[in-house]
Amino acid sequence: MKNRRFFFSKEVIQDERFIRFAKEELPYKTAFDIYFTRALNILKVSGSGMQFLHGGLSLQELTIPFITIRKERKEAFDLKKVKIEPIGLMSKLSTYQTIVNILQEEVVGAKIEPIICQMGFYDLEGKAISNIIDFTFDSQDEEIRRRETKHKFSFSDSLFLFNGEKIYFIISEKHKNSTKYVEYFKKAINVFIGEEKDDFDL
Repeated sequence: MKNRRFFFSKEVIQDERFIRFAKEELPYKTAFDIYFTRALNILKVSGSGMQFLHGGLSLQELTIPFITIRKERKEAFDLKKVKIEPIGLMSKLSTYQTIVNILQEEVVGAKIEPIICQMGFYDLEGKAISNIIDFTFDSQDEEIRRRETKHKFSFSDSLFLFNGEKIYFIISEKHKNSTKYVEYFKKAINVFIGEEKDDFDL
């Protein structure tokens, strides 16, 4: 028996154009060896079907596809950190103490994570010239006015050295599962202040 791609034979055929499977290798009893053509070789037989050109054993007959489908939880991709925004931040500084109001724009919940921040005033070289405040914005209060927080900053006696120059108010955000902070917000502030330091509380 034969077709365009294989044939059976009781005799051993030594021909590089064929792949031989001896009867002893087969999973059933038979008196025949099976021969498959290699590559694109085909056997000439009568009848139609010449458009089917690949010979022998094709890939789809030698392998069984195994597909693993992993469905990610869509919620994991929806997670984001809460947004914050300074409110009414001054553009000029003329005292040794100031208060900065920060608004937490959203409510922390299932899909909105808290944000851990450091806030302070810095010179042009990145050196702190005020106290640094660590704060976690994690309010779950639905009332937006109660998500506004006040943060008091006091400056060193050397602030007058920056009179007529710029300093920066910077909020830095802590990376998740890390001790590193990256810049989240930055604004230049013009300093207009004398050498004499005020002692009043805001």
